[in-house]
Amino acid sequence: MDTLSTKARVTILAAAFLGWFFGGVQIGITNLAMHPAAEDLIQKAEWAIGLSGKEMNEIVREWYAYFQCAFLFGAAAGGFLFGRLGDRFGRTRALGISIIWFSLFTGASYIAQTPAQLLMLRFIACLGVGGCWPNGVALVSEAWSKIARPLMASLIGMAGNVGIFTISTLGKDITPESWRWVLLIGATPILLGLFILIFVEESPGWIQSAEKSSSPTKAI
Repeated sequence: MDTLSTKARVTILAAAFLGWFFGGVQIGITNLAMHPAAEDLIQKAEWAIGLSGKEMNEIVREWYAYFQCAFLFGAAAGGFLFGRLGDRFGRTRALGISIIWFSLFTGASYIAQTPAQLLMLRFIACLGVGGCWPNGVALVSEAWSKIARPLMASLIGMAGNVGIFTISTLGKDITPESWRWVLLIGATPILLGLFILIFVEESPGWIQSAEKSSSPTKAI
């Protein structure tokens, strides 16, 4: 703990805060953009030609539910996978990679041409969203004192709500003709992920744990 300067701890907190801020943006993208996206993609599908308005609405609602599930199951799986990655290779590496991961696949979703393609890309992207939370919280918890940890955890949790509010404000007028631009916003945190990998220091607690696990056991 004492090996980190105040500047390093503040940088860690800022990185984790911004990471989960953009995690909140991803939640907002799912809530705001996926219904217009489903409507747009289904209307353009050849198999949907001739469907009545009622049938079209039912199919759109089904796909919107699928996109919600893709987020939930993707984030849950990503929390486990990237959490294990953080335990093995470091909190900072796992946090940076998880942010780059969801940024890349959110950006790739921009070119989706069918609901199935978008569903697959959103599921893969949300693996990174799920991985951002445990590694960000673990990194901050191990970098700050026990007294400050509850406050730090609260700040990170608040970041997600700020992200949801921000993207909801920007994207309140999303239509089936204009949903794709929101995905480009969701791709911008790739710069944050690269910054974390290059400049943010690793948790001293994780380093000590890694050193203990790698040191040979003395014979008794």
